[in-house]
Amino acid sequence: MPDGDDALDDALSDGDDPTARVRRRVREQHPETLDRVWRAADAVADEWTAPPSDRTGVTEPFERRLTSDDRAGLLAVLETAAEALGASLPADPVPAPPYLVVTATGPILRATLPDCRLVVELRAFTVSRASDGPATYRRDDDRIRVRLR
Repeated sequence: MPDGDDALDDALSDGDDPTARVRRRVREQHPETLDRVWRAADAVADEWTAPPSDRTGVTEPFERRLTSDDRAGLLAVLETAAEALGASLPADPVPAPPYLVVTATGPILRATLPDCRLVVELRAFTVSRASDGPATYRRDDDRIRVRLR
């Protein structure tokens, strides 16, 4: 296999957007994991009597809902995302920071690759910020956001 620099250059030379390629590959190869994450988010939102104004109203119940199998599936998503860029993870990821973090908008997967920092966000919640009141969290459309830094 080519080294990390060549692998990323090869992956980028095919003309399509690398972030779109990552999203596509994740959707194709991990529909069950994504479905479990989205269902966990639904269950969290179903527990609310009102939208929470504190991020822990999202993060704590979401973390409790994600099983060890869900977390292992999320790490597989991270590996697939790296492979979609023609890279491999430099170490075996663990289901904890820095590789996996459950935030108020959903799980974030991160890895440092030879040429970039890969960030995959599974966005299940959104933050609404009113100018005259506290931020509130609500269940949103399921989205995969990929960033390369």
